[in-house]
Amino acid sequence: MQYTLAIFLGTVLSTVFGFNITNWGNSELAEHKNAIQTDSTDIPIKAIQNVGVSETKHDLSCLSGEGLGGLIDLFGGFEEEIVGAVDVEVSIEEEIEVGEQAKKEILSKSSLLTDSRYTNRIDRIMKKLLAELDNPRFDYEWFIINEDVINAMTCGGNIFIYKGIIDFADDDDEIAAILAHEIYHNELEHIKQHIKKEKIAKGIFGEFSQIPMLAATVLTLSYNQKNEANCDLYGIDLCEKAGYDGCHAEKLWQRMSNKEGDRMEFEKLFSTHPFSKERANCIHKHMKNNYNRTCSH
Repeated sequence: MQYTLAIFLGTVLSTVFGFNITNWGNSELAEHKNAIQTDSTDIPIKAIQNVGVSETKHDLSCLSGEGLGGLIDLFGGFEEEIVGAVDVEVSIEEEIEVGEQAKKEILSKSSLLTDSRYTNRIDRIMKKLLAELDNPRFDYEWFIINEDVINAMTCGGNIFIYKGIIDFADDDDEIAAILAHEIYHNELEHIKQHIKKEKIAKGIFGEFSQIPMLAATVLTLSYNQKNEANCDLYGIDLCEKAGYDGCHAEKLWQRMSNKEGDRMEFEKLFSTHPFSKERANCIHKHMKNNYNRTCSH
């Protein structure tokens, strides 16, 4: 089945992007999978310095199930290669501008929560996390959206966390994991890649005046599973440095998994986020391998 899917999706990729992977079999998929499980070459140097990558090993093999894991890794890698091959620059000023436009977009539809019980809590956690970042890419700002939605998002150094996910979290350690995850979408330049993809798609090359138009689209784009898992693990490292317990992030995703229910293996291939159960397993292995702690299931 894995080889058949490689042929089918390889044909799509070769048609759209000029890539030819239809002659890849199980051995080639396995070789590619092994090559990227611990690959950090696509991680920006500043981000590596921030988390001390030499001290922790980020093993993404936890995303790979028995059936489609190799293909998930394969297409996550291809996405990065495709975008990286196009000579389109995105400046930090453009990221900030898109972040400001995203803030306007969100606040035009939703209100901010001003309850000090929430604002003081998030302020305290964010300041502890940011104190452990060396040379952050942004002067971060954070906003609590007054909606009972289990969600958080970020763009251009602005972090938006919803009241619903704060209430869903059991403690500060879980909230710290959520916020650290969003920080690392910025530090690992995932939003920058989103903006680049949109500039390519819309034919915007160096036209700063058109950048604000990208905000609404960038907010709705999803990250691939590899990016999401990297943010989880880098975020855990930041939490540990700030004095929060990374094991609590595993509990958070276990509860998310209970809400998610069972999902088919085939569905995983087309999902932009890892399944919550896999995210919990990734964190469990990360804590055991890097911190010599076994989180309770």
